[in-house]
Amino acid sequence: MNTQFSLWLRDKWTEGDQTTEQLASDYRATFTTQAGHRVLMHMLSEIYCTVVEPSSSASLDPLVLATANGRRIAIHEILDNIALAEQIETKSKEDEDGS
Repeated sequence: MNTQFSLWLRDKWTEGDQTTEQLASDYRATFTTQAGHRVLMHMLSEIYCTVVEPSSSASLDPLVLATANGRRIAIHEILDNIALAEQIETKSKEDEDGS
């Protein structure tokens, strides 16, 4: 994992960011496969839609809440990119039909 991170960090500054449209398309391609859909459904049910509750008599630790929120944000980013790719595809089809 550290190798992947170091490669990303190096490439981040030399190649620049991918276009938003291409990245959204990559998210959609990844998570619309059978395996990707299964993983996304698991993340939605086990992370995104899970309520964090206090244990026994203790109140919720702010770090526990922040961690849960961070995990939800990552899943929300996936959902946003899939939706963006679908919007781009719909617009592209409408433009082709209108031409």
